Amino acid sequence: YTYTPGEWVLVKNKQTTKFGVDANQDLWEIMSVNDNCTLSIKTGTITDKVNIQNVHQYNSSKDWSLQLWVSMQ
Repeated sequence: YTYTPGEWVLVKNKQTTKFGVDANQDLWEIMSVNDNCTLSIKTGTITDKVNIQNVHQYNSSKDWSLQLWVSMQ
């Protein structure tokens, strides 16, 4: 899959315990795609760089809550 800026992704959480945490963090927007298989992502005022193996693509066509979440930012 080829990621492009402006898309939304879910970032995987580290599994610390069997039942301790959710599988994914909140939605993050892709700001840029780097040559070394990393993404620059942003949510609110927080920016971060993550490896593409640690994200899931997000299909917003099935979820109306993305538009609501973006409008609240």
